Amino acid sequence: MSDERPRPRASKENDDPILDALRALPAAEVDPAAGDRVRRVALAAYVDEHTSRRPAWRSSVVQLWSRVGVPATLVVAAVIYLHWALAFTSTLFQ
Repeated sequence: MSDERPRPRASKENDDPILDALRALPAAEVDPAAGDRVRRVALAAYVDEHTSRRPAWRSSVVQLWSRVGVPATLVVAAVIYLHWALAFTSTLFQ
């Protein structure tokens, strides 16, 4: 594999010293077996998560909590903090 890559013609838009320095870096050799290992591990994690032994209702509850409960809890906490901060600030300036 050649380290020579075609460079675009220099222009005001492409005249970036950081980009030139990144282009000057040598290309890394990638082991094909590493990609296969990553793919196998990711597929195993995916299959393990989606074939868990949880009952269907529990999966639904976990999904509902993740999509609705956590964001709602964060919004409530933010609103309570904002109310407290405004009340505290208003007492400072009275």
